Amino acid sequence: MDNNYNNKACLCSSIENSIDEEISDFVQELYIKIEEIAKKELYFIEINRLIIPKENYLFLFDFLDSLLNSFIKIDYEIETPLIKKLYQDIKLIQKLHHNYKDIHLDMYQIFNKRFLHYSNILRYLKRNLTDQKTRDDYKKLKLLYYEKFLNQLEYKRKENSMMLLSVLNSKIFYFDRLIWKEANKSFKIEKYLDIIGIQYSVNSKEYLGFRLKDEINSKNYLYLEKCLRVYK
Repeated sequence: MDNNYNNKACLCSSIENSIDEEISDFVQELYIKIEEIAKKELYFIEINRLIIPKENYLFLFDFLDSLLNSFIKIDYEIETPLIKKLYQDIKLIQKLHHNYKDIHLDMYQIFNKRFLHYSNILRYLKRNLTDQKTRDDYKKLKLLYYEKFLNQLEYKRKENSMMLLSVLNSKIFYFDRLIWKEANKSFKIEKYLDIIGIQYSVNSKEYLGFRLKDEINSKNYLYLEKCLRVYK
């Protein structure tokens, strides 16, 4: 009796470990491309000793995008190859992160339509449902591993999301500085800034401080005010 119980316990433990491994392998395969891109970008930041700012620059991109477009209309030469490349990188990673979040909109569908077909063990157990007891046991086991699946998926989601957002934060930080580096070299933009009342080398903090005076009744005021707080 004890031997039978121990054998069943060992078998259950073995199945549980095997399915844990299958879940881990599946989740790793599901996100391998995203993880490779994120780690490659972080490695580039590390070896070049670039900054990942503590401040949240992520929501500044719309402001900086609009700023760059307005400057290009004044002096198209401001859009250097490096600024173009950085802009394209930011848009690509934003899209990647957005699509990455979409994957998680229906984890139950991913589990049912993809993982259950991926798992050799669960497919085997499903093919050998001989009576009500084995069907009930399979349903319980499936529920148990769905919970494990969600836990692993959520852990990997947070891990990869944090990496992507760190990369984005760094790129937007440098995008900001590159815009003003080129703007402050442009005679046409200098003249424009002088006309609107800014008579010295400018950065986003100073420019936003000036803009807010004219935007106080604008629908953009709260957003621009939020942007300005990043620089304080």
